[in-house]
Amino acid sequence: LQQSFQIFPLINQPKLGLDLYSKYICNIINDKSRDIIVLQKKKLSIPQSFLHLFKMCSMIINNHSQIIIRFYNDDKKSMISIMDNLQKEIDLQSSLILDIFMDKSDLQNKKDEFLSDFLIILGYWSMFQKFFSIKYKEFSEDEEMVAQEESHEQSVTHIPKCLADNQFNTKLNTIIHDSFKPLFQKQIKDN
Repeated sequence: LQQSFQIFPLINQPKLGLDLYSKYICNIINDKSRDIIVLQKKKLSIPQSFLHLFKMCSMIINNHSQIIIRFYNDDKKSMISIMDNLQKEIDLQSSLILDIFMDKSDLQNKKDEFLSDFLIILGYWSMFQKFFSIKYKEFSEDEEMVAQEESHEQSVTHIPKCLADNQFNTKLNTIIHDSFKPLFQKQIKDN
């Protein structure tokens, strides 16, 4: 794979190489996500499924970025297009797992369990968003700027557009609005 991938910059087709590599990585995520869903049906909880998905995606970003940067003349910005494509696949797979969660959830009878699982999912998503955002920023800026900003740890992490505007975030917000808002309003009214 590495030999095939390193040919594209040499034949002046770096964009094609990045597109094909993105497809390769997205196929890995798709296959592993199917494995996670099968495992989830047997022994994993839904929150654990999200943890495995986000952990796997984080490892792919870390491991494959080194390969991409090496073959593309230390150009970290070449990772941006890969991360944009990768996020589309992550969005698709996380939305699929969330749909399974919502189908299995019994909000009427098991509110506490639903709330607990949903908050855990939000925590994993938040952790992955931060990781993704930091890596995206690292690959999109020159090293001097990153080093300067690292000295200011209080700075807020900028969320890339591909991460902020996706189906999974929309679904999470809909669940919060449609499921939790009425629960909280009812509880306030009863108290």
